[in-house]
Amino acid sequence: NKVSTPATMAKYQRLKLKYDRRLYPKTDCEIRFYESHPSIELFFNYYFEYSTSLQTNSGLKSWLYQKCGYEVSEKWFKAHSIHNTLIKNGGCLTRAIANAKSSVRHRPSGSYNYSYTEVGDLIDYLGIK
Repeated sequence: NKVSTPATMAKYQRLKLKYDRRLYPKTDCEIRFYESHPSIELFFNYYFEYSTSLQTNSGLKSWLYQKCGYEVSEKWFKAHSIHNTLIKNGGCLTRAIANAKSSVRHRPSGSYNYSYTEVGDLIDYLGIK
């Protein structure tokens, strides 16, 4: 979910501190927070290239549209597999995971003025190959 104001960010940080990686034994449920800044589209971009520069959500969407016709709409997602579309256009999941992990390693601690995504860690956690 988008965190756009200082008050919203403060609330998000409190919730993350309270619940992230917390196990609830009665339900065998664990809550984990995985961030992607500025958006999930950064991970899709990492299928093709890595950049340390601060990206914008609209810039990433525009780049992906030009690269592979990507659109954020129910109609588009019903008609396309995002993964298959990215692969068909020269992307690579292994590259995306490596780029995502690199973005997290190079992120200044606590900074949100940097583009990064933890989706690579999520994929590892889920055991997806």
